[in-house]
Amino acid sequence: YNFYGDNMKYYKYSYKEKIIPIVFVLLIVIVLFLPLEISSPNGLLIDIPLLILMFILHEVLHAVGFRFFGRAKSKNITYGVNLEKGVFYCTCKEEISKKGILISLCLPFIIISLIGGILGIIFSINTLIFLAFYNFFGACFDILAFIDILRLPSDIKYKDLDDEMGFILISKDDLPKNLISIDLKEKGVYNKDSIKAKDYSKIKITNFSKIILIIIFILLILGIVI
Repeated sequence: YNFYGDNMKYYKYSYKEKIIPIVFVLLIVIVLFLPLEISSPNGLLIDIPLLILMFILHEVLHAVGFRFFGRAKSKNITYGVNLEKGVFYCTCKEEISKKGILISLCLPFIIISLIGGILGIIFSINTLIFLAFYNFFGACFDILAFIDILRLPSDIKYKDLDDEMGFILISKDDLPKNLISIDLKEKGVYNKDSIKAKDYSKIKITNFSKIILIIIFILLILGIVI
């Protein structure tokens, strides 16, 4: 059954790489001017693995948004690590509503950076402040995408394919080519049966990422023992 009817269009967007240095400069400004303790509170051997766990939690929270607010099936939600591109990611390989993707985008920022950061400041827990800040670095791209998608028609649908740096939006309306955080790479007539993901592996980790993660957790064990 074609929920959309005929003549629906798809728009494949990809995140803009050029916004990365802009976000980096913004974070430096925050470091310089906010009176917060965001240096490593426990030592690098402990804090680097904590950051890895925080990034995993970040993606799990995206999945919570997909599953409970986007009504996506668990089998269509996948996770991945590609440290060559500097990303942990969670993808939703079925169509979900605009509300579902907006909630999924902002959930890690709300839970980890906003709530976690406030609790860290109130109770003087430097580790929470540290994690909240570095989660904000990743969440910046989520926030910018949130702003972009918020401005689009209410009936759009979101769907991931196999590209961790991009996604498609489905709409009967004409969508813009360029937004704050994303650029249009491709568009055409939408066919649900042909324009879909091919890889539904639940967890996908590149070989390089496996080596790096193994090294990090060895360092964590050494840090605890020593």
